[in-house]
Amino acid sequence: MPTPFKLASRELPIILVKANVAGEAKARDVVAMIDTGATGCVASPRLAKELAMKKVKVQPKEKSAQGIGGKVKVDFVQASRIECDGAVATNIKVAVMDLSVIQKSIKTKRQKAVEMILGYSFFKGRTLVIDYKNKTISVTQSDVELGRVAPSG
Repeated sequence: MPTPFKLASRELPIILVKANVAGEAKARDVVAMIDTGATGCVASPRLAKELAMKKVKVQPKEKSAQGIGGKVKVDFVQASRIECDGAVATNIKVAVMDLSVIQKSIKTKRQKAVEMILGYSFFKGRTLVIDYKNKTISVTQSDVELGRVAPSG
């Protein structure tokens, strides 16, 4: 069943959805931004700490990223589980970055702060359908792998 989304604002039509994220300590629902141009997923430092996401060692060249606020230092953790619209990714590497620039840009009195960005590492191998008319998203396992259609039945 499609999952409803909200746009951050008319001026900034960023798609915000509910996702459930788990670390070593616990799981909880968060407001996540869908970013089809992001290579990976990103969590706020507060979320990573609260859920006790396990630190992951990475190569030195991976410890910086280009984001909306310019080049920033990043750490990496492992989310035990991320779920959105029934799609589940387990043991997924997540960058930890300050999301305050994004939060300041889109937070309104009625909108909770964005705590996660869902990027390519979550959506790869899946089909993401964005229905702007009905303000819903659907995430399904894709039948297409590397440009080849999977054999039917």
